[in-house]
Amino acid sequence: MKKLLFTSVSLLIAFTSFSQNNTTIEKTRAVFGELKGEGPYTRSDVILQDHISVSSADGNKYEVVSFRLIIAPKAGTAILLSSRNSSFSENIKQNLYTVVIGDKIIVEAIEATVNGDLKNRVSLEPIMLTIGDMRILDYSPYEAATYGKNNSKNNPPKAGEMPHATFGSIDASDAKTSYTLEDIIAQTEILTKNGGLTYKVTQFKMILAYKELPPMMMSTSGNQLSYQMKEAITKLKTGDRILIEGITATAEDNGETNKANLSPIIITIP
Repeated sequence: MKKLLFTSVSLLIAFTSFSQNNTTIEKTRAVFGELKGEGPYTRSDVILQDHISVSSADGNKYEVVSFRLIIAPKAGTAILLSSRNSSFSENIKQNLYTVVIGDKIIVEAIEATVNGDLKNRVSLEPIMLTIGDMRILDYSPYEAATYGKNNSKNNPPKAGEMPHATFGSIDASDAKTSYTLEDIIAQTEILTKNGGLTYKVTQFKMILAYKELPPMMMSTSGNQLSYQMKEAITKLKTGDRILIEGITATAEDNGETNKANLSPIIITIP
């Protein structure tokens, strides 16, 4: 009798577990951009995303209308950001650029409408991502303040001397900058602006993030776009994006070499 009872309880637990697992798979859930799997995801995976979407198998159409995003670094203070729609604001994107391996991203308080009805809303479970090791790109993670002689952190630039990278003559960090696809195709190099010294880019990575195709990743030494990069750019379409990261630059100062890791560049094809 005890054996029969034990077997029945075991079957019940197994069935309950199976049902719960099925519910987890089938239920409506929020998704960090296109990252629908379990991960782990790299920094490049994360910063290529630009919205929160909804995955569902119940036949309804969901649209995220608000969420909060928390960046929880391994060291330092967490950053709380929010949005009143499904898209990442420029502020959210800029803060996502700073994440490194081991940092966590939490998306919570996610609200979505059902079938376009503003009065019919659902609350979705939070998303949590941990930045993992670089699976595809083999360079060290970007650090927001790696400056100084011989790549040390002992001699940061003075106020007003912080260099930043530009896509040729296109300064994507300036919100007033406007450009066409023809302008983008015409660029041939990665340059630097500001900085008390004259910095020259020594290497960078380019990621082409297509709306309808998997991203393409390329790298080169120096500051010139390679032939492969130029050719790929000519095939971009409206909504595709160019991400330049892993940008290193050097400058000579009284016979010593100063090295800087520069912030990424993101350009969206108009």
